[in-house]
Amino acid sequence: MKVSFILFFSFFSCTIFTQTHFYVANRDGNNVLRYDMNGTFIEEFVTSGSGGLSSPQEVLFHPVNGDLIVTGFNNNNIKRYDGTSGDFLGNFSQGYNLSNPTKMIIGADSLLYVTQWGSTQNKIVRFDLNGNFIDEWSSIDVPEGCGMAWDAAGNLLVTTWSNGQNNGTSGFVRKFDPEGNDLGILINSTILQGPVGIWVDENEDLFVIDWTLGEVKKFNSDGSFIEDFITGMARTEGNDIGPDGKYYHCDWQLNRVNRYNQDGSFDTTLVNQGLNIPNGLSFGPDGIINTLNELEHNSFIRVSPNPAKDHIQINFDFGTSVLDEITLDIFDASGKLFTQQRVHTNIQTIDLDIQHFPTGIYYISVSQQQQFLMKASFLKNN
Repeated sequence: MKVSFILFFSFFSCTIFTQTHFYVANRDGNNVLRYDMNGTFIEEFVTSGSGGLSSPQEVLFHPVNGDLIVTGFNNNNIKRYDGTSGDFLGNFSQGYNLSNPTKMIIGADSLLYVTQWGSTQNKIVRFDLNGNFIDEWSSIDVPEGCGMAWDAAGNLLVTTWSNGQNNGTSGFVRKFDPEGNDLGILINSTILQGPVGIWVDENEDLFVIDWTLGEVKKFNSDGSFIEDFITGMARTEGNDIGPDGKYYHCDWQLNRVNRYNQDGSFDTTLVNQGLNIPNGLSFGPDGIINTLNELEHNSFIRVSPNPAKDHIQINFDFGTSVLDEITLDIFDASGKLFTQQRVHTNIQTIDLDIQHFPTGIYYISVSQQQQFLMKASFLKNN
């Protein structure tokens, strides 16, 4: 038997969450720093050189287990850290020695895509969400590959800093189809110089972060220029969209984190000291219970597909545990409640329409009479 949710948007607090924080890859500090939403420094979350971390490039929270995974420019493997304590847990990637890995993105196939800067080995590489090597995905080399984004058709848009010239003056955005075949240059170096990041909004407009220019430029989906969206930075690399809908950007040269409004106007400088070449930023699922408190008798909850675009299927089984009605809550990474449903335990499969959910990580909490039972998480992609 299946039941469908009617999605409603309300905002409540939940005791299993605390305030959202953001995490900065501090390149020349060889560490990851943690701040609250006001830019107040909390702690050195990943300590300098922990697990051999060298020149961190990007930080990403694992959509299933909440671990923090980090690319280091001078590391051959992606590193994995406890998402609550920051303790080193070992290498995440295995079966392939990366060459100067830079940025990461998860695809609709539930695989992790990684760009490489290396001069002789620089194809886009895929790993599964357990860190196992899958393949060299891109049909051609992508020298000095950086940030990536998916368009509505499932094509991957990749920023390259300068096409192997190592000068930041001739970069562009290249497009690949879902199978990794090269579709050519979408945005050339006529307007761009040193692009290092990109995102796509709900209107399919493209926002390209240019390190050399210290700007974010806006384009149509066909690559035609619209406007200079964000300006005034010296060198920009590392960005994320906060739970408040605003844009957070690292100024690589001025050692700052700036926040910008939805129209691209400057809001405030959140961090202006203590950084040493910040070039990656991510918001974290702070306060979420990190241990899966499973019931006895092989109870479980699973979500598929993960990542998902339009819908998810939630499967759960309470084994021989005697339960009647449970409460199923779905929260975003900031702890806002998106939907709540009371479900009888004889219903073990639920289909949920998530096409109106903003892109990001979501957490499913299962409880009975306000007592937490277990949790799962999933990633919503465009």
